[in-house]
Amino acid sequence: MSNQDDNQPKARWGLVALVTALGALVIGVPFALTKWVNPEFGTPQSLGSTALINVGTTLLLAALLVWLGRSFVSHAEGAARRVVEERTEEFRQETEDIRQRLEALQGRVDERTASAEAAGAAVADDIVTDVSYETVTRALELANDVEALWHSAITVPTNDSIDAPAVRLSWTAAHHGGRFDDLDNLIATLEVDYEHHPESSTRRFDQEWLPGVPADEMLHELKESMIRADYGEAAQALDARYMFERFGHGISDAIAGKRAQADAWLKGCGALHELVGADLAVTSLGVAARGHGLAFKSSEFPQRPPPVVSAEQLTNRKLYRLPTPPVPDGIDPEHWTVAIARAAEHHPPVRRPGIPDFGGYGIPVTSANSPVPRD
Repeated sequence: MSNQDDNQPKARWGLVALVTALGALVIGVPFALTKWVNPEFGTPQSLGSTALINVGTTLLLAALLVWLGRSFVSHAEGAARRVVEERTEEFRQETEDIRQRLEALQGRVDERTASAEAAGAAVADDIVTDVSYETVTRALELANDVEALWHSAITVPTNDSIDAPAVRLSWTAAHHGGRFDDLDNLIATLEVDYEHHPESSTRRFDQEWLPGVPADEMLHELKESMIRADYGEAAQALDARYMFERFGHGISDAIAGKRAQADAWLKGCGALHELVGADLAVTSLGVAARGHGLAFKSSEFPQRPPPVVSAEQLTNRKLYRLPTPPVPDGIDPEHWTVAIARAAEHHPPVRRPGIPDFGGYGIPVTSANSPVPRD
């Protein structure tokens, strides 16, 4: 038997029989009293008529009670059903309102995300269209907003040769008076780095690009500084168009990778540090290769020996050898060798990858703390 049948009320037939017997006994009492006690209790005809009238009245009352009971139950069931339906409709409306509000919220979030992704993707076009102090700092701010650049800087080649000198662009807050929160003097700094040229001078310098200075004037001063530092050949080979194209695409790729966009070749590769050729990048996590993701991890680089402070340490010091991992498919071997050498200068890092060292690199300038007015 099903649970539904078990829950149905069961008739109590013994009680029904007892009540029926008592009713019959009570009806028979007047007749017995008339016959055996006193005839004045009434004639059998009058007693029978009275009994029939009472039985009929009782049956009518029972029928009325049954009808009224069913009507009451029906009315109560209808009222309860209407209450349930009303509450159900209210709940459905509330649920629909919540769903619509959540969908509207998700739509606004998606719209903001799409706008941010579009802004990052437009960096390359903006730089190609107009190289200026405003567009370059804006690009770096967008990257700094999501910490897409390691130490808030990007290093790009100055021409398309294998061993091209690199220019480092950063947009950070300078420290004044020993304070690390001074944002009164924010400057974009172009730093020329020739450390990957062993035969070159080790002299380094920064070229400040100040507000209001046109790109051609800044580049002229940069090349003059390179010439004064004995980098005349590199200055002659500096290709401004190529340099800023790589800068724009590098910023866009770094932002897309940090946002983990579906088509981003730097997705999951950490913050960008330096571009090597068109398909390789040194990042906070190692060396990334287009189509291969993180091709050589920071942890796979051997530890460099500690600095020598005594003759005994110099005697016992082990030579550091660059790793020679296999070249990923489709990647230029010469560029791969250069990328591994550049990455070995930073990996494995002393600090955890991705954590800016404000003491040495300055405070990143973002859209939130930028001193440059934006439309």
